Amino acid sequence: MGNGNYNIRLLEQLTGNQYKVIGEETVQLNLNDSKTIYLNSIQNIDWSDTNQAIRKAKELTKGATTDDEKVKRIYEYVISHIKYDSNQPFNLSTDYLPQIDRTIVSQKDICYGYASLFAAMLRSVDVPTKLVMGESSYVKTYHAWNEVNINNQWVIIDTTVDAALKSGKQKFAMAKEPSKYTKTKQY
Repeated sequence: MGNGNYNIRLLEQLTGNQYKVIGEETVQLNLNDSKTIYLNSIQNIDWSDTNQAIRKAKELTKGATTDDEKVKRIYEYVISHIKYDSNQPFNLSTDYLPQIDRTIVSQKDICYGYASLFAAMLRSVDVPTKLVMGESSYVKTYHAWNEVNINNQWVIIDTTVDAALKSGKQKFAMAKEPSKYTKTKQY
């Protein structure tokens, strides 16, 4: 996830969960702009131009001239239209992955779905965005949120928390205080 050396191993399954290494190589990644990796579709931020969510992102940002404007338009849409699904955590499979069109159509998801949707929509309009997981003082459980690159600064945005605060008519700001978040993973 960024510039550096990566060790790649090709494994052959012997039986069950036993494998042997059949090939190994170290490659060096040296991008001119390391933010470009946060524009791609990946397994947990899976999107293409045919997704309903991506068509909505393009519609929302039509005529927007800055990344800040794009972020604000998509942010406002997500926190206004997606609700937290408090039943979903009890029905998740261990291999759960967000699906952005499921989130758009059902208009509900858990924090992982919120963060994946927001990241996919922003990445599709060329705004580098991370999906981040870890702990936050805003919630009591493991959590997911985003870091968005605006004016060459990574800004924490938590659409799950802000959707709840907005629906409760409480005061909030789009950019969150970094001290309230502890990152354990980022994509």
